[in-house]
Amino acid sequence: MKMTVAKKKRVSKKTKSAWRKHVDIGDVEDYLEDLRHEERMGAPLSTLTNEELFKVDTGTEEVILTSKQQKRQQLRDKPLKHLQLLKPHTNVPDPITKRNRVKSKEEKQKGIAKFINKKLEARAKRPKQIRKVEEETDDVWENFCEDDSMAKEIKTNQWFNDETQMNLLLGSSKKKKVMPNTMKNKSAGVESVQLPHPGTSYNPSYEDHKNLMDQVIAEELKIIKEEEHLARVTTKMYAKSTVQEKESNWLVEMSEGLKPDNENEEIEDSGRISLNPPTENKKKNKQQRRKQQEEKILRAQRIIAKKEKRKGSDLNRLRAIQKSIESLEAKNKELFEKKQKLREKKSLETKRLARLKFEAGDIDFNRGDEIAGNLRNLKKGGSVLGDRFKSLQMRNIIPPTEMSVRKKAKVKRFEKIKGDWKKTVARPGFI
Repeated sequence: MKMTVAKKKRVSKKTKSAWRKHVDIGDVEDYLEDLRHEERMGAPLSTLTNEELFKVDTGTEEVILTSKQQKRQQLRDKPLKHLQLLKPHTNVPDPITKRNRVKSKEEKQKGIAKFINKKLEARAKRPKQIRKVEEETDDVWENFCEDDSMAKEIKTNQWFNDETQMNLLLGSSKKKKVMPNTMKNKSAGVESVQLPHPGTSYNPSYEDHKNLMDQVIAEELKIIKEEEHLARVTTKMYAKSTVQEKESNWLVEMSEGLKPDNENEEIEDSGRISLNPPTENKKKNKQQRRKQQEEKILRAQRIIAKKEKRKGSDLNRLRAIQKSIESLEAKNKELFEKKQKLREKKSLETKRLARLKFEAGDIDFNRGDEIAGNLRNLKKGGSVLGDRFKSLQMRNIIPPTEMSVRKKAKVKRFEKIKGDWKKTVARPGFI
C-alpha cells in the first residue's frame, strides 16, 4: 500500500523560494513566453490582419531552358563579372551614413593656386577670337602685382620662366615668420664703443689712477676668496695620512662590531621572536562606542560654535582688517615694483647664448712705477681686436668661445737594427 502524505494547509509564502515551491506558476510562465515570442515577431498575432500575416506569390514560374539558343541569350543578358563586384553583396543599408572621402586635386588647392587654375580654365573655354584680343591686356598675376613691388619684379624678370614665377609668387604670398622682440634686443644696455677708464691713460691724475687701482684690488680679492673657498671645501677638508695609518684605520673600521674571542656569552632563548610583547585586539563594547560617538558630536558642535564666535569678533575688528589689507596691498605693490626693476636690470645684462658663460677680461692697469708720462716710453698693453671681440660678446651678438688648441698627432717610433748600430725611424702615419 502506498502511503499518501497530506499536504500542509498553511505554509509560509514569505520568501520567493517558498512561493515557487508551494504555488504552481507554470501556466503564467507559458503565457508570458508566448507573449514575448509574439513581440519578437513584430506584434501580437491577434492584432494582425490576414493581409499582414499572409502574402500571395505573384512571381513567374522558373523557365526551363532546353535549346542552346536560349542558353546563349541568357548568357548575353547576364551582367559582366567585374561589374557585379562593384555592386553591394547585400541589400542591408550601410549603418555609417557619413564616411571620409578623399578630396580631389581641385578641392585640395587653396588660395592663389585655386584662383589661377579657375582663371586659366575660363580663358581656355573662351573662343579663340576673344582670347587673342585679351592676350595683350589680361594677365593672370594682375591681381597680385598691384601693391607688391617684389611680385612685380619677379613678373618682369626675363630670366624666370612661368613655373619659377608661379613658385616665387606663391611663396611671397605666405605669411612671414616674425622674430620675437626678445631676440631683437642685442645691446644688453651696453654701448657699441665704450670709453676707457681715465686711469689707463699714459699720464693719469692721482684720483683716476687710485680709483682704477681700487677696482683691480677688488677683483683680485674676489678671485683669491673664491680660490680659498674651493681649497677649503676640497683639499683641506680631507686629512692627510701615511700608508701605515691608512692600513691601521682600515683594520679598525673593518673589525668594528665583531665579537671578541674571549667573550662566550650565551643568548637566552625565551621563545619570543620579538622583544616587544604581542598586542591584543580588544573590541569596544556598546557603551564605549556610544561615548565615542557622543564625543565626536560634541567636538563638531564646539568647532561650529568657535566659527560663529569668530564671525562675531571679526565684525568688531573691521577697521583692523581693513588696515591689514591696505598694508598687504602696499607690500605687494612694493614687491612687484622691485621685481619689475630686477627684471629690467636682468634684461639689460649679458645673456648666456651658448655653453660657456661670458667672463669679462682683465683690466688694463699700470703701476705707479710703470707710468712713463709720455707716449715715447709708453709700455705696450691691451689689444684692439680682443677688446672688440669682448664687446661683441657683451652685447649678445656672438656667443663666448674658448681658445681651441690643435692637438698634435702622437708619433710612434721604432728601432731598426742594422749590423751593430741602432737607428730610430719615425713613422708619423701610425697614430
